Amino acid sequence: SVGHSYNNFFPTVQLRYEFAESLIGRAVYSKTIARPGFNQLTTSTLIDPSSDSVTQGNPNLKPTTSDNFDLSLEYYLDNGGIASAGVFDKELSNYIINKEEQGVTFPNNGLFAGFTGAAKVYTFANINSAHARGIELNYQQKFSTLPGWLAGFGVGANYTYVDSSGEIRPGDHSQLPSTSRNTGNFMVFYDLGGFSANLGAYYVSKDIFGVGSSSATDIWSQPRFSLDLGATYAFDDQWSVFFNAKNLTNTRLKFTEGPAADRPIQREFYGQTYMAGVRFKL
Repeated sequence: SVGHSYNNFFPTVQLRYEFAESLIGRAVYSKTIARPGFNQLTTSTLIDPSSDSVTQGNPNLKPTTSDNFDLSLEYYLDNGGIASAGVFDKELSNYIINKEEQGVTFPNNGLFAGFTGAAKVYTFANINSAHARGIELNYQQKFSTLPGWLAGFGVGANYTYVDSSGEIRPGDHSQLPSTSRNTGNFMVFYDLGGFSANLGAYYVSKDIFGVGSSSATDIWSQPRFSLDLGATYAFDDQWSVFFNAKNLTNTRLKFTEGPAADRPIQREFYGQTYMAGVRFKL
């Protein structure tokens, strides 16, 4: 039985300045917390003598806290449109990473019967400090001023760049796990006369999925691009039909040993998903 007790203070300070009626600047400071997940804290142990490996949680993990600084400039367009840009800095304490320990010895008896040498232990650990800094860009606009049926069209796009760093191994500072440098979305939508549709594209660059004993054995999730479609037609205030199609590009989830794409260790294919139906509102 392991217990933890701690106190936290989470202030938030927000400043807003109106340069013009449609141009707003914001500055925000906040402090936040992210507690470990159950699989990270659990004391359960998975033992595999055939590969001399042990997987276990770490009940001594501390929650991650973050001091967040955000600056943004927002320009509000006609017909609900917006163009905005922002910068952010997140200073993290006790960031949680998955960790691989090599050369750990266990007694060749009891639960560990069958272990013939040094084992690998996969677990979780805190690192003292880390940061994630970057920029955010966003644009959305419906072209309601176009003539006739063209007035239903609109576009939207956003992009985030993240520069993150933490000491994932002693003396080795690297991009934080599960943090992609580049993430982007682009959509073309239509909304007019009861019919609405959205074709959306999503891109995320590669990121570290699992921390190994060295940079050569880190597990990376490779870049992904996917395309989704959603459409709805409302006959009246009560009846409507819809159609959704996900992963039109049949994007695979690919994991590699090291950052390069030429050392794959796992691929997952999901195909396309289609869903159609009728909605009725009381």
